[in-house]
Amino acid sequence: MYKALYGDSRLAVNDRISFAIDVLGVAGMLYIGALARIPLPFTPAPLTLQTLVVLVAPFLLGRSRALAGIGLYLVLGLSASITNVSVFTTASGATCGYLAGFLVAPVVMARFPKTPAGVFTAMAAGSMLILLLGALWLSVFLRISPGQAVLIGLAPFLPGDMIKVALACVIVRRLGV
Repeated sequence: MYKALYGDSRLAVNDRISFAIDVLGVAGMLYIGALARIPLPFTPAPLTLQTLVVLVAPFLLGRSRALAGIGLYLVLGLSASITNVSVFTTASGATCGYLAGFLVAPVVMARFPKTPAGVFTAMAAGSMLILLLGALWLSVFLRISPGQAVLIGLAPFLPGDMIKVALACVIVRRLGV
């Protein structure tokens, strides 16, 4: 009788609650990943663990939940609160390209097959996309050549990002895909 009266409405409510928890979880993990930051003297972009979250979230939660969480993080200005600057300063600051990459990477990563090789390739591509957009924005923001931007905004981060890709693959393999 309950099912006849209420149908799957409880399921729909549970799905919405699950979606909200996942979105808040991604935003929260991005915030925590930003707290683990190592400033580098030769570049305005610090090392963080945020890329690890961006690489893992689409595979564990799905593209839409990952994008919603990343979007929430950016909209709420959580990245700005870490450095105690306004959201508008951060949105036009040196790291804006990397933040834009956070939104684009899950869309690109979703196009790869969910095989172990596909997941690795997707994560490597997502990581490179984030770094490329970051370096591209640095060239505009700092008024330097694209080559110089690659030297300060992409190359120094490659070794750490490849470690993050490997770690993300292990996490995804152990937890889900």
